Amino acid sequence: MRFKGLDLNLMVALDHLLTERNVSRAADKLFLSQSATSGALARLREFFGDDLLVPVGRKMTLTPRAQELAVAIRAALMQIETTIIEQPRLDLSTARRSLRVITSDYVGIAFFARVVQSIQAEAPGISFTFVTPSSDATRQIARGQVDLAVMPERFLVPDHPSQLLFADGYAVIVDAQNTRVGGVLDLETFMALPQVSVQLIDGPPSYETALADRFGNSRVIDVLATNFSSVPFFVLGTQRAAIVHQRLAQIVCRMMPLRMYPPPMPLPELRIALQWHQLADGDPLLRHVRTRILELAAAEGL
Repeated sequence: MRFKGLDLNLMVALDHLLTERNVSRAADKLFLSQSATSGALARLREFFGDDLLVPVGRKMTLTPRAQELAVAIRAALMQIETTIIEQPRLDLSTARRSLRVITSDYVGIAFFARVVQSIQAEAPGISFTFVTPSSDATRQIARGQVDLAVMPERFLVPDHPSQLLFADGYAVIVDAQNTRVGGVLDLETFMALPQVSVQLIDGPPSYETALADRFGNSRVIDVLATNFSSVPFFVLGTQRAAIVHQRLAQIVCRMMPLRMYPPPMPLPELRIALQWHQLADGDPLLRHVRTRILELAAAEGL
């Protein structure tokens, strides 16, 4: 079908091509052959009078025109999906949907595991895929490639709705048999202990930034983890200490022989927010899921 000379069937192909920036991967998503997808790209280039995708080294990158089109095409397809394809009536007992959520393992352990349990109890056909936050997270939200994001406020995408979910502090955890820490953890003792830290893709956690500003490189970090959930295991059975989110510390100290202490220095509060694409406001299922998430957070006093 053509609209003012444009084959509308090519719009989905264009969306996948601009998202994947790779003809082979786009072909897989479209369930087409590579030659058919290459043909679609050729027709799109002819219509728009632009290369759209150009090679830079071994990768393909978007032209300035393609960058403009990427946002508009994704918004148009989302508008069709949420206002025309999706049924306005919501029946939780029969709903079938796979939701993609950007969040960290910390939020998954401290809160979202209970969200999944609650939602699937009333809507068993809803499944969840969790996406680790990365440098690409803001683009995924802006393009509507994920349904929800639960992450620190400082990473929120402008111009898309969000709501504060909960605030959290920090705690220091040590092994229950750590002989170097007594009833109180003071700053001198903390600084003398070997420590576990976390290095995230998008830079250090906020508490690490605060510690680096105050203490420089004077802390001895002998284990650098890539996620929060592994940290307690590097502390267990050792003389190490680690700063973790307070809610995570409370959970692991109930499950493992660990002790927790207030940090011996001031650390910034962590504010976790829920965000979604503005075009998902009218999606009945996502609206219900967001409401349930906020209700659970309120009920738990988060």
